[in-house]
Amino acid sequence: MVFLIFSGCQKDDICSETTSTTPHLVIKFLNSENPSNTKAVTNLQVQEENLLEDYFETPINDTLIKIPLRTTANFTNYIFTLNAPEDPDAEIGEDDALPNEDHLDFSYGTVVEYVSRACGYQILFVGFEASRVSEESNTNWIESIEVQQPNEITNEIDTHLFIYH
Repeated sequence: MVFLIFSGCQKDDICSETTSTTPHLVIKFLNSENPSNTKAVTNLQVQEENLLEDYFETPINDTLIKIPLRTTANFTNYIFTLNAPEDPDAEIGEDDALPNEDHLDFSYGTVVEYVSRACGYQILFVGFEASRVSEESNTNWIESIEVQQPNEITNEIDTHLFIYH
């Protein structure tokens, strides 16, 4: 009986953790004064606009992060906050650095790719573009951004966007 149960399963019925799925956007933070050097962001908080209660905390390290893009739309807008308080309800003290929010807008096309019967489909992002929303008071902490070419997001190994600050 055990033989009959396992003989009905095929290798394709289990999706391995190493199988490629819909990739996240990989972002590296660089020093704007010396672009060949990475630069950590103090108390970085990243949240999707209009989903203010959902914070993404997926740092790879203090200069590299991965964040998801919407798969049901051709854009995703994020708020990147420098010096974000650990407790959003806490009062900011005199010695604390003030939080500084910058808005980045991402646009792209999507391509649906079949992976396997067990894993289903993955979404790949093509024509990826990024723009920083300039603030009237010129207080952006992000000085510039650079989309890496080719502007496709097909894996999480490559860095897709450089943020200079």
